[in-house]
Amino acid sequence: MDNEPINQNDSLDFTDIIRGGIKLAQANLGTIIKAVIVPYLFLLGLIVGVLLFMVLLSSGAAGSDFGSQFDSFSIGAADIGSLITLGGFLLILFLFVAYVLVRIQAGLSRVLLQSYRKKQKYTFRQVWTTGKNYWGPMVVVSFLVGLVVIAGLVALVIPGIIAIFLLVLAPIAVVDNFKGVDALRRSKDLVKGNLSVVFVLIVIYFALSAVPSIFGDSSAADALSFVISLSLSVVSPAILVVLYESLAVEAASNSLEQPSHQDSNAS
Repeated sequence: MDNEPINQNDSLDFTDIIRGGIKLAQANLGTIIKAVIVPYLFLLGLIVGVLLFMVLLSSGAAGSDFGSQFDSFSIGAADIGSLITLGGFLLILFLFVAYVLVRIQAGLSRVLLQSYRKKQKYTFRQVWTTGKNYWGPMVVVSFLVGLVVIAGLVALVIPGIIAIFLLVLAPIAVVDNFKGVDALRRSKDLVKGNLSVVFVLIVIYFALSAVPSIFGDSSAADALSFVISLSLSVVSPAILVVLYESLAVEAASNSLEQPSHQDSNAS
């Protein structure tokens, strides 16, 4: 792998972060694609499961086609036992899919962080195995980030928006073994000195996501939306990892260069 750490002697530049993220994504392209596709397959399975259960509980005549069974489904006509069964099944299915999504996200972030540091390639199996150790802390931190952002938006809109920028690296801090509030604090400490870089990266992300809307409601717009969405899903995790590690190296370098209080008094 040839993704070298970004030079910390110069001021951090968002183009360096993007280039570093693209190189990291290229080095682990197969693993990232699998990590992106597998959650979609589980989501598809969840949708199919919901539709099948609606068909099974429908009051349509036996042997009727799928459409007629779906149309004849009525909650009012279903008995209480069937509704409880349906609700329990959907809840278990939803929780399982959510677990898979978070575990893969956590595992991918950890694997990419290790790949960037050690210059090694990792497999999807390692993503899944590694995610076992981080999905729980990831859920906790995601919940805390949500609370902080919602509180900021409710109190005043601007603090909520700033919180989004400051806490954008909290999920990466989790896989760097910062947990709970420490992960939020770690993200804030890293981002606050480079808020402009994070702001530009987020603006670029949303600007690219909005490009298909220029073409209106058309097949070309749908195709472009799919391509951009898939590309961002592949590159974004790697860019966040490179951003986190670059800011972490910069922060460590600054702390070493800053003289201690005792040294200042001695001079």
